[in-house]
Amino acid sequence: RHVLTVLSMLEKQHGVLYTNLVKVDEGSTTTTVMEAVQYLMDLQSIPKKRVLYGLAQHASDEKEKTALLLLSSKTLNGETLYEAFISRNAVSIGDLFSLFPSCTPTLETLLALLPSLPPRYYSVCCSPLEQMEEQDLFLRIAFAVVDFETPNLGRKFGMTTRYLETIASPLLASPDAAASSIPRVKLFSRGYAQIIGTEFHLPSNIKTPLILIGPGTGIAPFVGFIAHRRYQSLLAATEQTNKPRSESLSISEGTWRGGYEMERGDVGDGERMKKSDEATSGKEWPPIDVFFGCRCSTHDFLYREELTRFQSQGVVTNLFTAFSRSEEKKVYVQHRMKEEPIAARVSHLILEKSAAVYICGDGNAMAKDVQNALAEVLSQKFGGDIDAAKNYIDEMKEKRRMLIDIWM
Repeated sequence: RHVLTVLSMLEKQHGVLYTNLVKVDEGSTTTTVMEAVQYLMDLQSIPKKRVLYGLAQHASDEKEKTALLLLSSKTLNGETLYEAFISRNAVSIGDLFSLFPSCTPTLETLLALLPSLPPRYYSVCCSPLEQMEEQDLFLRIAFAVVDFETPNLGRKFGMTTRYLETIASPLLASPDAAASSIPRVKLFSRGYAQIIGTEFHLPSNIKTPLILIGPGTGIAPFVGFIAHRRYQSLLAATEQTNKPRSESLSISEGTWRGGYEMERGDVGDGERMKKSDEATSGKEWPPIDVFFGCRCSTHDFLYREELTRFQSQGVVTNLFTAFSRSEEKKVYVQHRMKEEPIAARVSHLILEKSAAVYICGDGNAMAKDVQNALAEVLSQKFGGDIDAAKNYIDEMKEKRRMLIDIWM
């Protein structure tokens, strides 16, 4: 809708057709106006004051220009109006062209003023080793559809999650649709290995205990972690029966950074994995404690079946859940980890078993609250010294024993 509004404005006010070819940057290839508006401009984000001020310069109606200037100002009235109108209603940049129709900047101005469309990152929630049991290659992600009501502008949707929901819904409704028409989605790798401090992957030692804290869609990468740890252990057990010890453990020496460049024969076939699974069904797995939280257990408990199955197989040692809307008092994952005997176990795994801790999810408050809860739990082993516990957590981060992947 926003793209069509901008394209219509450009044609009517400036005679620029959506099929016209333009060169956005010096040295770049040409692209159509429609592609430039659709893929290079972020029309969905909430406008910053700089953008509001810039757009005000292109409003021909004086009342609209005054309103945009007030919204862009840092005065008390400007801040109050911005909060009441822009923030509360999640007014997007694209909305502004409908709300202020006299604002008609040129294509060049839009490209210079508006922010670029940012990439959307989603965690992979499967293991590359799972490919061995399937005929076709696959990749799983989890996402929560952004869909909410605003006080004055009606219903709002997230751009990417709405798109993914649109193409996924027919496939969920009818298996025949999946067989007849499979939509194609462009993907890219974030390149964790090239970004210092974002090595969000499993420890190379498969015997390292894990504490995985992932409320909401933050559980997604941990489903992949658990599956990967299970396959690693099964493969190691299989290889040990056929090779010398020094050679049999080589399969778990590396770390998984999301790479999928492997041939099916590299790690064995599904039948061998199945036999290994049966042979090790009663084995003692390295400890994995999972903390998951959501609003209600009946409709947004993501990966309930998978997590329950992992627990019944013994891969997951403990599954601690928190459902914030199921009881009168809201309970979150950070509350659960402070309960006894859970707190004692968390402290034991971290301080005595050198467990690795992973936190994933919404970064607005959750990650900070979880770290504060962990500091409170660990402080009991430091004579109640909360600062000593926080220093220990900082050391864990430096040593990559605590890794955090959050989004805003």
